[in-house]
Amino acid sequence: MYRPWRCLATVFVLATVPLLAGAAAAMQVETALQMDNAGTWSIDASLDVALRGDWVEQAADIQRLDSARVVFVPGQVADAFVVAAVDGSRWERVGRAGQGPGEYGYIRWVVPHESRLHVFDAVAMRRTVLDASFEILHTNPLYLNLAGGAAILNDSTYVVNGSIPTSNRVGYVLHHFGPGGEVIRSFDESPDGFGTPGAGITRYRSVLAAGDGMLWAAHRTRYQIDLWDLERGELTLSLIRDADWFAPHREWESHHPERPPKPRLLDLEVDSEGRLWVLVGVASTRWAEGFVDTPEGAHPELGDFVLDDWNVSYDTVVEVIDPIARCVLATATLDDRMPFFVGPGWAVSYREDERGSPTQQLWRLALRGPPSHNTGDEQCN
Repeated sequence: MYRPWRCLATVFVLATVPLLAGAAAAMQVETALQMDNAGTWSIDASLDVALRGDWVEQAADIQRLDSARVVFVPGQVADAFVVAAVDGSRWERVGRAGQGPGEYGYIRWVVPHESRLHVFDAVAMRRTVLDASFEILHTNPLYLNLAGGAAILNDSTYVVNGSIPTSNRVGYVLHHFGPGGEVIRSFDESPDGFGTPGAGITRYRSVLAAGDGMLWAAHRTRYQIDLWDLERGELTLSLIRDADWFAPHREWESHHPERPPKPRLLDLEVDSEGRLWVLVGVASTRWAEGFVDTPEGAHPELGDFVLDDWNVSYDTVVEVIDPIARCVLATATLDDRMPFFVGPGWAVSYREDERGSPTQQLWRLALRGPPSHNTGDEQCN
């Protein structure tokens, strides 16, 4: 699945502007990533786990709890989630449909943080916090339309990407919440507004806690990763990848064989060294081959074609950024569609065999580089 001849080990050098954090964050700095061909970094991808069973289907979210277990949120009727052993030996369903405690309308994300799980329900508009035994510790209302992701800062505060349709919040795409669901601050105002063409997708962000009251937020339709000071609600740094293959745009995915879609930044993760990992969905050279004619009698809104094999039509670009040295360490193109990370070091792809039996594949991602490299150097070299 991984094609090593397509892995372009590249290094990018940036201006030596010190990383802003905490009290030093007083102004915004835009940093453009520039290419340096002297690099020897590469990305390895290997199949780690293949999840199979009666509970496996397309997923809205999957998170790895530890080396032995995953949390699985189904992509269709998500009024519960599954906790399963990765070896398939056991699994249990947590939750049920309804409005009461332990009941859900449509689970969008389950976000692990330390020994707890934070469950975000898009229909019931609330957050539920569960302990390690999946018992309820806390619930609170969450009055916003969920979009790209949520980041847990600690077990009391969190940031959610979405929209709050009130006069004082509309137009902001990131919201910092307190333990009871109260809004501490809304920030990252969208210049596109709402109700305008493309505004729906351009408000999407992948969010990630950066420590010390800071937050990373990656845009969906432009290769830009912002660093926010949550105490001030200030944008302190924007890492911008100026690449010919990823021009900024405001388009949703295409579902026509003659119109390949433009790239989308799908997810963001951080490893133990503080490096940022990025997933970008791109159309493959075999884009049109993944389509079939729409079956007779299907809903007319489906059009003439249906995208039947996403892995044929899509590739995934994986990149690793050193935010201290201000450079992209490596980039690789994988010939599967990997829509999100399932924890630091893992991404997921979905497959069906010739009988239609589904499998969720967890891929282990690793960065290989020169042993002499010191993360935090002023430049990558």
